[in-house]
Amino acid sequence: MEIDERKAMSGIVAILSAIVMLVGLIGMGICFLFIWSSSQIEVMGAGMGFITGAIMIGSGLIALSNVARGVKKAEERKTA
Repeated sequence: MEIDERKAMSGIVAILSAIVMLVGLIGMGICFLFIWSSSQIEVMGAGMGFITGAIMIGSGLIALSNVARGVKKAEERKTA
């Protein structure tokens, strides 16, 4: 894969991972409202949604770091 193709693909991946992180954050915010419910079933459901949002934020962050590292290494190879 050439450098230009890699940069274009990494841009797409970076945008998608940022969207995943944003959706996870919004989901965690919505679930946070249901955690204060008096119904035990709603609290358990909100807890699962909260954990899912945390996983989405973590996976988006890992994807962003991998993309940044891959572009940096590709640029180093091009200059070497």
